[in-house]
Amino acid sequence: MHTRYRSAVALRRPQHPGRVAVVALIVLIAVNAAIFGARNSVRGTRAPQRPTAVLALAPQENDIALAQDKVVVTLKPEFAAQLSIDGQVIPDDQLTLDSTVNTRGFQPGSDKDITSFEPGTHTATVEYWPKEKTYEDAKEGELLGSYSWNFKVS
Repeated sequence: MHTRYRSAVALRRPQHPGRVAVVALIVLIAVNAAIFGARNSVRGTRAPQRPTAVLALAPQENDIALAQDKVVVTLKPEFAAQLSIDGQVIPDDQLTLDSTVNTRGFQPGSDKDITSFEPGTHTATVEYWPKEKTYEDAKEGELLGSYSWNFKVS
């Protein structure tokens, strides 16, 4: 016994095509807004916009640090730099330098200009320039770059 089935689906013109068009337009706008929102959403804290010369920092922007924590900046290899903390330039003989990764670090201590970080907000600044120039030549030639960031000590 063989039975045949007929398709019961028949397409017909909607009674109110204007309403259908308005609903379709609203749905299209809502879908596009959702896609745009999802692409531009920030999950977590937005990453700071650092100069391309600055590769890494510790502590990072607005991090909480201890009174004896080390402040470290890593730059691209083609740059020389000096580090300042709270407006005070740290002498090179008080920095730990690692030329293999172009890192400068400062850790407070009894034999340093800054013995410890007081509780509160501190500002670290790195000034950098092309290695083949002196600081003065870079400043005169407007080749001196800088980046400042804050960290908190509790």
